[in-house]
Amino acid sequence: TGWNLNINRGTGDGNNLYSFIYNANQHETAAKTFSFPVYSDGGTTIPSRSASAGMQDGLDLMNALAMHPETARRVAQKLYDFFVSEAVPASPAGNVLLLAVVFGLGAYSVWGFVRAIFDPLRRGRDAPGIAERLGFAWSGIAYAGIVLFALRLLAGTSSGGAHDGTQSTIAKVLTIPGGQWVAVAIGIISIGFGVGQLFEAFRATFRKDLKRFEMNKVERQIVDGLGRFGMISRGVTFGLVGWFVLQGGLHRDSSQVHGFAGAFLFLLNQPFGHLLLGMVAAGFIALGLHSFACARWIRLLGSAS
Repeated sequence: TGWNLNINRGTGDGNNLYSFIYNANQHETAAKTFSFPVYSDGGTTIPSRSASAGMQDGLDLMNALAMHPETARRVAQKLYDFFVSEAVPASPAGNVLLLAVVFGLGAYSVWGFVRAIFDPLRRGRDAPGIAERLGFAWSGIAYAGIVLFALRLLAGTSSGGAHDGTQSTIAKVLTIPGGQWVAVAIGIISIGFGVGQLFEAFRATFRKDLKRFEMNKVERQIVDGLGRFGMISRGVTFGLVGWFVLQGGLHRDSSQVHGFAGAFLFLLNQPFGHLLLGMVAAGFIALGLHSFACARWIRLLGSAS
């Protein structure tokens, strides 16, 4: 409709100011059909209008959204979050799934530290090997953070999505002496991890960790493809998060810091954003499937060569 928001970035307090703008040059003049009634007669199509009359498109849609039952539920939830509690009551099934996530990612976090300390994948003690083992440790730290967030959700001390955990963490870091440079270091490490993932996707070094002699040709091709695709997605995401943290540290402005959700929104707002985000999401699915393959064929110390 040409409707948009002009964002004035905050100055370190984490708050942004938004003002409404209408850009007639971006108005889509064709008719627009929705899956719910827009008009009182049950009509679901906003008629074609010129750019100069495009403001009415937005007004029609806003009226329809105001009458939609889900709007009342959403506003009621927002009021409850603000005045009562941000913790959303979870269903028993949701708690079970969340508990499974805690155990699974907790184990994966421990596995990251095991790979870094005990070196079951035989990375060695030369410079490249130490770099890879530091990457494993960083993976353990990152997944431990996700586990802690999930535990807070289970305990009811955090809401799912009410704030950006990465942003709030860096905001606290910036308040300590030397916190600016700690944030810069965290950003650089995260960027380095992301770049390392891209190199690993290119070189496919994970192949030496698998019992490839137990796999047929098709299985090897599928597992290699899943691993490369997944590590590209993980490298892009960690690189973006690291860049946001680096900018927040350099400018002492936590509002510039974003976590994984912010990285995904950044991709979504780029040209062909839906395609970019869809590819990254598919990459994470591929990484999950690759992890199943690693669980089946991983070659540890003491495994047959």
